Amino acid sequence: MPETVSVCLKMCGIDKMDSGLVMKILESAGRFREETGCMVYPRYFNEPTTRDDFVEIIEKQFDLGLTFDSFWFPTNGSGLATLPDGKWERLAGTGWSWLRLHFHHAGQEHDSFLGKPGAWEILSETARRAEKHGIEWYPVIFINKHNAHRYEEIRSAVERVGSPSLPAGWMVPNWQNNPCYDVNRVSYSQISHLVGEKSQWKSEKDIIRMISSDAVLSSSKAFNTDCGIYYLGCLPNGDVYYAGGCHGEPFTEHSNKMTIGSFLADDRIEVFLERAMSNPPEQVKLLSETTFGELANEFGNPESDLVYRIQDLVVNKWGSQLLNKVYSSRS
Repeated sequence: MPETVSVCLKMCGIDKMDSGLVMKILESAGRFREETGCMVYPRYFNEPTTRDDFVEIIEKQFDLGLTFDSFWFPTNGSGLATLPDGKWERLAGTGWSWLRLHFHHAGQEHDSFLGKPGAWEILSETARRAEKHGIEWYPVIFINKHNAHRYEEIRSAVERVGSPSLPAGWMVPNWQNNPCYDVNRVSYSQISHLVGEKSQWKSEKDIIRMISSDAVLSSSKAFNTDCGIYYLGCLPNGDVYYAGGCHGEPFTEHSNKMTIGSFLADDRIEVFLERAMSNPPEQVKLLSETTFGELANEFGNPESDLVYRIQDLVVNKWGSQLLNKVYSSRS
């Protein structure tokens, strides 16, 4: 195993994961970090702040020398708005010092878009409590086809919630096979005034043109396993699966077919890494042999003005479509 490898543990369905299993995974990560010197960082999916033991998990994580990557801790604030002051103080004492709060609109329009009454107030209260306890927060506005024309207005309202550590920014949601994201995806013409010349956000038709006009990009493999970071997905039942690589995560629908072990049977991270590296799952091999150009030709829409980052479109969306096509034909 390369000495420089870093490991991201994607703890999927954290809201349903047994507390004992969470601690077991963190302890194994801490042991791996101590024995190898490699950076290991967890990522929690499905809003970990709603767990009763959230504070204990963060305390355990930092006690073991584990931190987060540079991508601010993302949350909708669900479990933080009502967290008692004593627990906020414990969080602040761990070194957990940053939050990335997600906004879609302002006020009741935010609630209506999500279909969750009170969602705006939860975010607002989370920001207030974070500031009270010296934890920085940063607002991100998810741009969609309904709110793009009012971005400046929404940004102004969001920044009045409190005192964010950085001005509000915007992003287009990653492609995660989420129907809501696709139905509401913004077009380039709607946000052209927000996009700089060298922005990572481009229309699908522009990305296709980029690929077709660049021989190196066109011949690039859709999935690259040699980037120094390995992603292991941890499911609530203890299973560990191959969970992505340098360019993205096209495997969401195939996680159950890509199991490489179980934390209930073996908690040694190096065992999972060795299996992933020496004999990657068939899905990984398929995308490792497929090029950007081949995916663009088969799945690209040269008329589409919808906005993506190139890795979201090529690896996540088109890569997922290729896997679905191959495996649906076998069933």
